[in-house]
This record gives sequence, structure tokens and C-alpha cells, in this order.
Amino acid sequence: MSRQVSSWRSLLWQFFGLGLLSVLMLLWSGTTRATPAAQRGEIDLRTLGLAQGGKAKLNGAWDFYWQQLLTPEDFATAKPLPEPIRLQVPLAWRKAELPSSPRGGQGYGTYRLRVLPPPGEQELALRVPDISSAYTLWVDGRVLVRSGTVGADAASERQGSSEIRIVRFPSHGAPIEILLQTSSQTSVHGGLAEAIEFGSPNSLLRPQIRQWGIGLAVAGALLVMAIYHLALFISRRSNRAPLLLSIYCLLRTANTLCSSSSDQAIWLFLPDANSTWVHTIGFACLTVSLPVLQAFFTSLFPREFPRKVMFCFAMIGAMVAAFGIYTQFGLMAMMLMAAYMAVLVPYSIFNLIRALRARRVGALLLLIGYALLGLCGLNDFLDGYDVIHTMRLASIGTLVFILCQTFSLAHRFSMAFSAEERLASQLEAQNLSLQNEMAERSRLEREIERVSDEERRVISRALHDGLCQELTAARLHCALLQPSPTEPQASQGGLKRLSDLLERAVDQAYELSRGLWPMENDARDLVAALGGLADKMRTLHRLDVSLRCDTACIACSTDKAAGIYHIAKEALQNVVKHANARKVVMVLEGDPVTQSLSLRIEDDGVGLAAGRPTPGGLGTRIMSHRANLIGAQLTLAERPGGGTVVSLRMACDAQQCVLASPDKAGREDVMIHAGA
Repeated sequence: MSRQVSSWRSLLWQFFGLGLLSVLMLLWSGTTRATPAAQRGEIDLRTLGLAQGGKAKLNGAWDFYWQQLLTPEDFATAKPLPEPIRLQVPLAWRKAELPSSPRGGQGYGTYRLRVLPPPGEQELALRVPDISSAYTLWVDGRVLVRSGTVGADAASERQGSSEIRIVRFPSHGAPIEILLQTSSQTSVHGGLAEAIEFGSPNSLLRPQIRQWGIGLAVAGALLVMAIYHLALFISRRSNRAPLLLSIYCLLRTANTLCSSSSDQAIWLFLPDANSTWVHTIGFACLTVSLPVLQAFFTSLFPREFPRKVMFCFAMIGAMVAAFGIYTQFGLMAMMLMAAYMAVLVPYSIFNLIRALRARRVGALLLLIGYALLGLCGLNDFLDGYDVIHTMRLASIGTLVFILCQTFSLAHRFSMAFSAEERLASQLEAQNLSLQNEMAERSRLEREIERVSDEERRVISRALHDGLCQELTAARLHCALLQPSPTEPQASQGGLKRLSDLLERAVDQAYELSRGLWPMENDARDLVAALGGLADKMRTLHRLDVSLRCDTACIACSTDKAAGIYHIAKEALQNVVKHANARKVVMVLEGDPVTQSLSLRIEDDGVGLAAGRPTPGGLGTRIMSHRANLIGAQLTLAERPGGGTVVSLRMACDAQQCVLASPDKAGREDVMIHAGA
């Protein structure tokens, strides 16, 4: 419950931050003061407060000479001129009613406007927007800016750069004549689709620099986010959401630099870029980004955004983008784009609401960001058609939307990391519990082995001191009862057989006692026990077994002696069963300095490769188990020249042993031969 409260509290703070950002955006946008409109080719701006940063868009009815390329000299002479058309600005030719209708916005003509400026000498400026055609601009008969070469046909026209320019000129308070020649023989974007602005240089430069700065800041932020999410995808390729968001950020970065929301900031880096292709690239990037965004939504909310529908939108978007590139951002492409978005945007909002109702993680943030992006796009659309007068907000809306997506992914990653940390903590606790259980199991196994050894010792002692003694006494009494030679032969034979049976019973009882507890007495002398084992193997199996002892102790009485003895016994039994050996050497070595003890058993048999048992056989597993119980390291290897070497190495507490005197420290190795 506390985790859910914390999650909702975090979402509320994020919502509050986005709301505050939206308010700041609206306050920043401001509105432009209403200015007069041009009438009959003249606009009165004498009351424009230039000192207060006033500026005006030269909207209204301009004098327009269709299919005429006129210069200031034509108006300075008494040469008769055709009657001008009162053409509204801003207005593209493809939307205007002209005498000979242009072919989809193509043609040429001359604009003329007479401006009544504020009185006094001062420096004024014009902001020439992105005009997607060749043009030449005169102010009072002087050429201020030229883009390409204006021509009456496609052969004489040359398209130039259509970057936004701010040109300055002096004013003495007299009327100003603005003349603009323009032609669009190959592009469908002829005419003044955006108004020229008039004002002081500072009043035009400040918003222009601000708009470029916002566009560059947004583009830079989108680029950084693209690289960041690409790095996230590279580090974890199973999740495609960061990759899709990275591609979307890259596409919107290109769109921001090429769109009017940043006043085509791409021209700051590529001043000679063709305007048509700049608009086309921006249009294509925007169109392709929409299905990529749908794929991102599908990766986050697969139940609300079906994959099949996403593929359909992707195919439609690809066709719209291809058509837009082919027609160079023509009217039909814009209409298709508008229809595509009219279907896609409501569909996305509807499914985001479904995801929010289903309590999907991050759905609220994405819905808020998507709604803000739509509002910013609507603001730019209305501002472009002079319904309202605000700043362009599409780039800021894009940034806010990307931030919402980033917050959504970050929230998902945070929850995933929290779950991983919880699982890691639980796994660590379980591992610790398992280690404790394994340690306890090992302790219990050692305790069981110790108890078993102790029980065998007790039974062995009971057999030795009880049954063996009784059987020995019975055999002696039987010997005393043997008749004299003068007695009948039958009675002598019966007592003799009884005496033999008792003697064999005594031998078997002693053998059983030594098998249960082979260590000599309670001193647990390992050397004596191994010597007895070698003697037994020589007697029973006619195997030449020798023991070499090289220790500094008078008697090796380690508490691991029983385990070492059983491992040696199992190794010798394996030699008898599988090695086909004739000679076996056991070497017991101890070093009180390093506190280590080792036992090496070598035979001259067929070796591991030719022997029937495998390293994972029962005998080997028994030896490994006993070695683990006493904390020793067991290895099996081939013996040079043939045979097998079994090595056992462990730590030994020499402080519990009685060391030999210094004068005997350099004694020769003790060699004990079986049966010697």
C-alpha cells in the first residue's frame, strides 16, 4: 500500500510540474499588439511605437502585378502600367483567384506596398520570411535582399536559399516603397504565404534570436535524449521501447530544425540549403515519426495498441511520406497528412485513455504530453492563419511530450530496478539460508560419521573384551578336556573338532573387531592402522603393499585418522578389484611448519584409462565424500610409467601431535612392508 501511495504521489508531482511548464509557455507566448492592415497598396504605421519595441506584420491588400516583373525604374517613369490586383497578404497563389489561374501555385509576379513610417530619422528593418521561390526585394529603389534569379519561365529561373533574413535600411520619415519580384516556375509554393514584418532592428532581432534559440535548444535536447535512449537499448536489447523513442527523437530533431516552429534553424548551419528540400525533409520526418510513435505506444501498452493496427498506420504513413517527397510538399500531400493525423491523433488519445483506465504504468504522463503536443500544434496552425497572434509552440510541445515519454520510461525502469533489487535481496537471503543449511548438513554428516565411528569403536571393544575373551576361554577349557591318548579315538576326534571350531570362531571375532575399529587401542595411531591395513591386504590378496612414513611426529594421532584410514582402505580395494597391480606404495607425509598432511597411494596396474571404474564410480564417490567430511582434497591421476596415483591432502593441527626430539628430526623414512 505504501508503495502505491508513493507512486501516485510521484505522478502528482510530475503532473504539477508539467502544468506549471504549460502555464509558463502560455505566459511566454504573449500576443502581438493589433496593427493596421494594408489597404489599396498602402499601410499607415505612423503611430507604431518603435521605441517601445513595436513591430507590425505587413498584412492586407498589396498591389500585385500578375505575370509582370517590374522594377523601381518602371514606377519612376511615366511608362503606363497595368492595373494592379489587390491581393491579400499572406496568401499562397494556389489559394488566390488570379486572372490566369496558376498551375498549382506556379507563376511569377510583382508585389508593391507603400508604407507610412513613424516620423523622424531612424533605422528600420524588415523581416523577410521563408519565401519558397526566387525573389528580389527593393526598398526605396535599393536592392536589399535577393534569393536566386527571378524568371518568367523555368529556363531563366534559378532557385536560391530561402532562409529567413532581417535587412536594415534608413528612414527619414518619408513614405517607404517596398517592391518584391518573385517567381515560382518549379515549386508549388509560390506567393507570400507568410507576411513580411516591419519594425526596428532590435524588435525584429530579439524574437527571431529567441525563436532560433528555442529551436536549437529543443533540437539539442531531443538529440541528447535520442543518444541516451539508444545507449539504453544497446545495454538492454530485449526492450525495444528505448530504441523506438530514440528514433522518434532523431526524426523530431530533424523536423524541428527544418520547420517553421524554429524558423528553419537549419539555415544557421546550411545557409545555401534549398527551401523546397528543407520543407520536404521536415514534412517527411514528421510523417515518419507518427508511426514510430505508434510502435512506441504498442511496445508499452500492447493490449491497448494492437500490433496489426500499428502496422496499418505504419504502411499508410510510409505512403504519405513517399508521396510528399515526390510532390515536394505539395497541397495534396498536405491534405493527405492532415487526414492521416485526423485519424491517428484521436485513435492514440482514445487508447491512451484506455491504458489510463487500466492503470498502465506511465499512461497518465503520456496522455498529458500527447495532449499538450496537440494543443501546441493547434496554436501554431491558428497563428499561421492569423486567427491568433502568439509565438510558435510546436517545438516546445514536442520537448514536453518527449519529456513525458522519458518520465514514463524512467518510471518503468525505476519499478523494474526496484523489483530487481527486491528479488536480489530475497535471493541473497535464500542463498545465505541455503549456505547455512549446507553448513549445518555438513556438520551433521561429520557428527553422524563421528557417532558411527564411536559406535563401531564401542562394538569393536565389546567384541574384543567380551565375546573374544569368552570364546578364548572356551577354547582353552576345551583343550584341558582333551582325553589322554589311551582313551577311545572317537572321543578324541570330537573334542578336536570342537577345539578347531572354537579357534576359528575366535579368529573371526578378532577379525570382526579389527574391521569395525581398526585403529590400535584408543591412541588412534594412524601409522599403525595403515601398517595393519597393508599387512591385511598382503595376507588376503597376496599384494605387495608397502608403507612409507615421513612425519615429524612420534605418532600421527590426528582426529581425522579414521577418515584417512577408510579412504586408504577403499583405494586399496579398488586396486584389488580393477587395477590388476602387483605392487602398491603408500606414502604418509606431514609437515608441522605448513601444518599439512598428505597420503599418496601408487600402484603399477593398468591405470585409470584401461580400468573398468570411471572417476564417477561408487568407490570414487565414497572416497570423495569421506574426503569432504574431513576437509581434505582428493585427486586421481595417471602414474608415469603406468598405474594410478591417489592423492589426499589436508590441513593438520600439529599442535595436537607429539613432535620428535631434535636429534631425531633428521631420521630416515620408516619403511614398513606387509608381513615383515
